[in-house]
Amino acid sequence: MEIRRMKELFIIIMSKMTLMRMSLIHPILPGGREITILFSPTRRHLLSKYKEAAKETCVCCTRFPSQKNSGQKSNEKSVQELQLSTIDMDDDADDVCLGDDFVLQTGRKQKFASQTSTRKELGNLIPLDSTICYARQECRHYIHEKCLTRLQESDDELFCPRCNDFKSRMQVDRIDALATPYETYCEHICFGPDVRGIKATAKIQAVLQWTKDIPVEDKGIIYSFFKSGLDLLEGILVEHFGIECARFDGDVGTELRAKELSNFKTSKTCRFLLVSVQSGGVGLNIVEANHVAFLDRWFNPCVHAQAEDRCHRLKQTKKVSVKYFDVNMTVDEVRSCGCYACT
Repeated sequence: MEIRRMKELFIIIMSKMTLMRMSLIHPILPGGREITILFSPTRRHLLSKYKEAAKETCVCCTRFPSQKNSGQKSNEKSVQELQLSTIDMDDDADDVCLGDDFVLQTGRKQKFASQTSTRKELGNLIPLDSTICYARQECRHYIHEKCLTRLQESDDELFCPRCNDFKSRMQVDRIDALATPYETYCEHICFGPDVRGIKATAKIQAVLQWTKDIPVEDKGIIYSFFKSGLDLLEGILVEHFGIECARFDGDVGTELRAKELSNFKTSKTCRFLLVSVQSGGVGLNIVEANHVAFLDRWFNPCVHAQAEDRCHRLKQTKKVSVKYFDVNMTVDEVRSCGCYACT
């Protein structure tokens, strides 16, 4: 029994840590791959792969990151609610602890659906009408029949809870938003009538500045454990700034990855390679690049060292620089302690 509780506590701690890591890149990342993928010119055609997961989820029976928690629950139920979803996990991840590109679906029941209600009592899952739900046709949102009735009865203005959550997080709503110069990128990507583009965070803004500071004749690699973070960077670099990039992660097969890597190595105009650590952290020789950046960290410094070594190979003729984008007084600093000094 004690071992079980320790395991549950470990899952909760690691899950919370992952949520924090994702949110530091951008608040839309936790559970928001269906949004971030729209910004990626090479991945947006894969949106339909999340259709089945959406069909099994009620937007009223799931608590989303921007919603406040209400009520206390037992530890057992809390663990059940912190199920690890593989929506944002790289397909090449062999170790859950390493490939923790997962999204937390807390699944807390709201006032619209009783905690003791069974699926039969809630009715069938039906798609929300496009007049109140902004999700793309390839990944429509679903709701229980009874939840929809309660939603209609409880609110003056009917809206999709999941879409409302996405809108809030895409614009980085926060108290000091006016005091912090967040810039909006890729405004050609719309989510409903009110939201255009994605508002940058301090970390994304810093990465973009890093790309501008790299000499034109040099190339760089940007690593992340989260494909959704790479989605946003790819969209901003390629479609907003017109910078050619290549992508290397588990979203596509081996042949396409090899083609992208070859293009990065041989093309003089392809300046950045966006890589998931799980797919490209080992086994590659990329001496064409001499600048390396990490969007986020893992506890084990050997993971970062292996990824850095993709550039530290024979035939490397330039000095290799490595940059970690850490946010002060956050989980980033915790992970940097004892590993590498913040750069």
